[in-house]
Amino acid sequence: HIGYPHCRSGADKFGEIPEMWLNGSNTCDDPPDQDCVIELEQAFKGTLVTMAFTLDREYLERTANGNG
Repeated sequence: HIGYPHCRSGADKFGEIPEMWLNGSNTCDDPPDQDCVIELEQAFKGTLVTMAFTLDREYLERTANGNG
């Protein structure tokens, strides 16, 4: 789960690309908070990022295939 304070809107400075290191200092110098990370049992050479959101079934059925 990524929540406050890790999930901030925008970059610290205008024009900068925001970085999310999932730790209090928001830097690569410290490890991520354990509440934000799931350790896999087997090695995985990469990064997995997942997200969840709710879909409105009635809206999707009503507007499927351009049938507005």
